[in-house]
Amino acid sequence: MKRAISLLLSLIMLFSVVSWNGTAALAASTKTYCIAMTPKITDAVYSYLDTVYVQKYPELGKDFLFGSEADKKVLKKLAAYIVKGCKTDKEKAIAISKWAKRNIKYVSYNDSKGTSYFPIDVFYSRRGNCLGYGLFISQMLRLVGVVAVFCSGLRGNMQSVISLKDKLNGTIDGHAWVMVSYNGTWNLFDPLFDVYGNSDKSYISKWYFTDLMEGVSPYYKGMSFKYVNGNMGVFYINGRFMHYVGGMPASRYYGFSASPGTSLNDCVPFFGYSKYMHESGYGGDGFNYVYSSKSKEKMLNDELYSGDWITYGGSLFAHARSNGIVYGCTIDSVDDKTLFMPFCGGPLELQGSSSDYTLTEGYVTYKKGTTFKAPVPVWYQTEINNGRVIKWGSETPELATIDKKGNITTHKEGLATLYVCSKDTLNGDTHYLFDFIQIYVSAKSRVPKYNDVCYNYVTKTSNHSSVKTTLTEN
Repeated sequence: MKRAISLLLSLIMLFSVVSWNGTAALAASTKTYCIAMTPKITDAVYSYLDTVYVQKYPELGKDFLFGSEADKKVLKKLAAYIVKGCKTDKEKAIAISKWAKRNIKYVSYNDSKGTSYFPIDVFYSRRGNCLGYGLFISQMLRLVGVVAVFCSGLRGNMQSVISLKDKLNGTIDGHAWVMVSYNGTWNLFDPLFDVYGNSDKSYISKWYFTDLMEGVSPYYKGMSFKYVNGNMGVFYINGRFMHYVGGMPASRYYGFSASPGTSLNDCVPFFGYSKYMHESGYGGDGFNYVYSSKSKEKMLNDELYSGDWITYGGSLFAHARSNGIVYGCTIDSVDDKTLFMPFCGGPLELQGSSSDYTLTEGYVTYKKGTTFKAPVPVWYQTEINNGRVIKWGSETPELATIDKKGNITTHKEGLATLYVCSKDTLNGDTHYLFDFIQIYVSAKSRVPKYNDVCYNYVTKTSNHSSVKTTLTEN
């Protein structure tokens, strides 16, 4: 899947792409097994979730991450339908997880071509692999007020099958699940393996190795970093969200500024932007807080900007959550502006409100055969005011074209890639800003359906038998 990254940042952002292929049969190993680490990893997971999602930033676990207000409304209606009659968070979690098990067809990574992982797409297609299941369940639970966190890593027998060498080599297929908070603890939900609320740490340590909790990796003192999330990522260390590579701050490892991020299946973004200042005092990362009273001078090198909008080069660039992970593949708003936050890079300003749009595969969607004003980068109006020349173009004219005034006309279903640039003169190169504009062209509108089987937790009944999607224990 093509993802456009702002040319402005392409030289300073390094990120890993993780493939979540579902859980497959694993070959036995005679090496040290992962159980040597997983008990401490599991303790670190619980400690992090308690500290960050319960004590410090309780809003994080109820924050809807992907989609528009219209998408959120569609899913919220479904969630309310599913949990009708449920009285506790535990009942809601079981009801939503079992609804997913009965109604979302599991497709393995190798068979999932054309299957999206975002919750709204999973709902409309009724298809998904473990990544789709995890994102769908976690976001649905948040829509009914239940604190839930999407997690990913490995699943299998950490005691006698998966070795640390297997983990280090990255030869094991990834998996995804959800941690849900209720009854004073965290409970693991993984309906593909018929796990509905297990809080037994010994069980979790035997079967799960957590690499990521919505973009942040578990950490404990003395940990061997090389086995966690490919030896790189965001770690919560001494109360700060830090970008580490090879067990040390990323800028020390690379020798230059590098912002962190993880992309699951080159599709679902969990990126952040970190502070960097050369020891000489010259140079810097170019980022600044917008509204927060936080001071970047008090931040450490490689610490993520968090809890505010941030600018880059003076232009509004990203909205960082409290954990330093920025919003992506969603529609946000600030200062009466409606902004599409793309997979990576700066936002695009939209006409109207978030309720006017839906997202498909993480992109703003427009119907085939329509003409409309193009979404524009946040620097667009400033460049116009400064008398710069604006040039438009399309890399996929068979799907969508754009005229000299920035009007897009859609022709065929698919992911269309257009671009806009600003110059001093049409053929000059003394000033140059450039951004891709990617939109999804849909042949027809998607209509939500709510007539699926509903698991009634209160009566423990459903109106037809369960779909057989349980995966085999390893």
